[in-house]
Amino acid sequence: MGVDDIPMELIQEIITNPTTAVLETNWPVSSDDDRAPQRRIEPRIPTNRLAAVYSTGSGDPQRMFCNILDVSPRGMRVRTARPLTTGTQVRVTLREVSAIAKVCYCNRASDGFDHGLQIQELEKH
Repeated sequence: MGVDDIPMELIQEIITNPTTAVLETNWPVSSDDDRAPQRRIEPRIPTNRLAAVYSTGSGDPQRMFCNILDVSPRGMRVRTARPLTTGTQVRVTLREVSAIAKVCYCNRASDGFDHGLQIQELEKH
């Protein structure tokens, strides 16, 4: 299923539905790196969801948890404890949906690393 096939309302419902929310924190909505360019052409929906991220970057596949900070029809910003390599393909998995995405940037944040992910494919479960 392509990204264009899923309406923004469904993405918003999947990411923000309080009956499926797992983690509530006080993380900031933006990265601590003020030098990061702001190139947003689509609206971002703030959220706070815990998800698993699988990376096949340098070496063996890695699984770690991430917190989805915001989402748009073509991307999302996630925070992890460890950095992901720019250009790496990852799978972000929630109970309702999985996204195959490419890591576009990695910025150090006060309590981890913020990553911009470009969604390439969405799979509803």
